[in-house]
Amino acid sequence: MKRSSKNWIAAVLLVLASPVAYSLDAEDEQLRRAVSLMQNEQWQLAYAVFSEVDEAEQAAGVSEGDYGKLLFSMGLCQMELAKAEGAEQRDGFYQKALEDFRRCRGFIGAPDDQNPYIRRSLLRLGMCYQALEQFDAAYAAYSAFLVERNQITDMYDHGSLLLNLATCCLRQTPPADAK
Repeated sequence: MKRSSKNWIAAVLLVLASPVAYSLDAEDEQLRRAVSLMQNEQWQLAYAVFSEVDEAEQAAGVSEGDYGKLLFSMGLCQMELAKAEGAEQRDGFYQKALEDFRRCRGFIGAPDDQNPYIRRSLLRLGMCYQALEQFDAAYAAYSAFLVERNQITDMYDHGSLLLNLATCCLRQTPPADAK
């Protein structure tokens, strides 16, 4: 991937990541600390705190909505770490982010305890797949986000999403019968 397109993807990721850190419900001191670390762009430390909370909450059986927020935030930290690290570690961070966003998608929740990040994680999955140059999977995730998104509450940059969708469409693996 060209350097200018890497910088563009990094800029889009940063713009779209910022609001989520503020909306995390931080009742617990550790979560407040992790959100503060995210706001100060200390991604590795924030991820470490989120991981500690993740282990404790898995054992405690926390509500699915809150757990979805936690997993989504962990994925955001991994995406930011991928941007900051060298090429040899970049793919590993994006793979970890993919795991976190997939886990977030698994926590739908009951009607009174919805995971508000279940749809937004599709958008982030698309970004991770695109950064890993898995354009077929990125296109599928972006397309699914457009279908599933809540038009009122799911805030995102429409232009960037459509540009990413078009880029993935052009770079997808051609069908076997195409010449």
